[in-house]
Amino acid sequence: MVSPILANIYLDKLDHYIEKELLPAYTQGERRNVNLAYHRIQNRVVSLKKKGKHAQAHQVKRQLRALPARDPTDPHFRRLKYVRYADDTLLGFAGPKSEAEEIKRTLGNFLRDTLKLELSQEKTLITHAATQPARFLGYDIIASFRNDRISSRGQRDLNGNIRLRLPAEIVEKKRAQYKHKGKPFRRMRLASLTDYTILDTYQAEYRGLYQYCQLADNVCWLNRLHWDMQQSLLHTLAAKYRKSKQAMVHRYHAIIETPDGSRRCLRVTKERTGGKKPLIATFGGIALKHKEQAILIDRLLIPIRYEQKEVIRRLIASTCELCTIKSENAVVHHVRKLADLERMGKGRPHWAQIMLKRRRKTLIVCQACHYAIHHE
Repeated sequence: MVSPILANIYLDKLDHYIEKELLPAYTQGERRNVNLAYHRIQNRVVSLKKKGKHAQAHQVKRQLRALPARDPTDPHFRRLKYVRYADDTLLGFAGPKSEAEEIKRTLGNFLRDTLKLELSQEKTLITHAATQPARFLGYDIIASFRNDRISSRGQRDLNGNIRLRLPAEIVEKKRAQYKHKGKPFRRMRLASLTDYTILDTYQAEYRGLYQYCQLADNVCWLNRLHWDMQQSLLHTLAAKYRKSKQAMVHRYHAIIETPDGSRRCLRVTKERTGGKKPLIATFGGIALKHKEQAILIDRLLIPIRYEQKEVIRRLIASTCELCTIKSENAVVHHVRKLADLERMGKGRPHWAQIMLKRRRKTLIVCQACHYAIHHE
């Protein structure tokens, strides 16, 4: 197992190698050359229009929609992009598959010869973004091609665009967490809590998933998950009050105003004393909108350092308090109460005298001293 510090050093070396050597080696050309077949048809359209044959020119122009305007096999144009999050790495390459395999071999040689690591062949895949999505951080990354979608400028602007998609199996996996044998799952461990806590728990899970998936252009698929979560929530509340699901709908149904208009949701209000504002928990009310420019912020968890007990600090020191020898296998010798040691009288052993003198019921000892205490 590689330590975190060593792993960071390896990743820094990998970043430096890819950015300083691989990217410049496999990036060339300013722009792809014009596709000659596309250019010939375009010239023919212009020629027909000059002759006044507009209907025929329109028919010929439709052939352009089936051809790329630029040469996709231009040998003088290459692009290599690199992105990494923690130890998940993605390389995007515009070029032939043979060169993509060459990049994989080169990267594997660097890992083996320089970092003494082996490249996992099972996890390192080469996919064509137009036919097979690449999975990265829970997203499917694909290249879109739509010849029938024309922009206001009369161009096929969608072709070649990289899109993030939410995989169907991930949505189904999340839905399965709120169902049991095809029916809504009653979370009985939440049934003993307040209504506010139950709704707030479901909303936090739903909101967190949406905020992570909002970069996907099919984030609306989470509507299926919303329905399953809502049914699970209603069945949990119904089990708590021993009433029907419809009764829970009538009790908690509400319409709220959001920046995206009025939306139906489930809502509960918890009144508080002392002039404090009531607490409001809402499930739903989130518009599943695709946000292309959304920024996902990874909040670092702030560890809470609890004060260690004295006996733990003494045990970590690994020093025998009888013979003062350092021992990695130090243990704690414990007595029920100090009065038991006092009743031993003046002939009590040395270890008992030390415990009485320190007024402690515990003593950190090495294995040898611990054996001697129990066999003297």
